[in-house]
Amino acid sequence: MSAATPLFNPSLQSVRQAFDDWRATRGKRCRTPIGLRRRAAALMDAYPASHICKALKINDTVLKRWRLETLPMPPLIPAPLAAVVELPKEPPSAELASHGASTTGSISIELGDCMKLHIHGSFTLKQILHAAGEHQQAARS
Repeated sequence: MSAATPLFNPSLQSVRQAFDDWRATRGKRCRTPIGLRRRAAALMDAYPASHICKALKINDTVLKRWRLETLPMPPLIPAPLAAVVELPKEPPSAELASHGASTTGSISIELGDCMKLHIHGSFTLKQILHAAGEHQQAARS
């Protein structure tokens, strides 16, 4: 394998020479070195797959697999969080009044980042904050 062959901008001739050099010195049934696989896959940006396969004496299935091995992995998308967060048990009505509880049927609060908090029934600000905190804690874990 030629040390002068650039890794991600190789020419077909330089990669063919590197494969020929490797084949001349390898043992039988030896796996193709990762460096050669990457160079062959990098050729797909500049040459048709049929030309690469013919020049390197490999099949198209192997070339496609090597190409997939060198592509960057997409970022992991976190799983969606539970849509419902349970509020703590409701305090008695007198406690609701003293803590500024809402007596409306429901409320929706936009929390940003495409999050919306929907609360139905009587609740206190403390309960809302608790539910939002639980949701944030679940998002971190």
